[in-house]
Amino acid sequence: MTRAHDSQVAGQFGSRASAYVSSVVHASGEDLDRFDEIVRAAPGGQALDLGTGGGHVAYRLAAHMARVTAYDLSDAML
Repeated sequence: MTRAHDSQVAGQFGSRASAYVSSVVHASGEDLDRFDEIVRAAPGGQALDLGTGGGHVAYRLAAHMARVTAYDLSDAML
């Protein structure tokens, strides 16, 4: 990644990171409930959450998986 790209990602998402974490839209919903259903059927595996944002999917997966790795291009999101 280039510094210009890093700077663009930081500028676009860094200042909004806390809003993602506290966002009701991102923290709840049928999509997250569906993740629970899917991983509950096959617990104990591993998951990779790319573009984790506020980590809502990673937290849901962690309740059922042996290991979850969350990654985001924006350090502030992590």
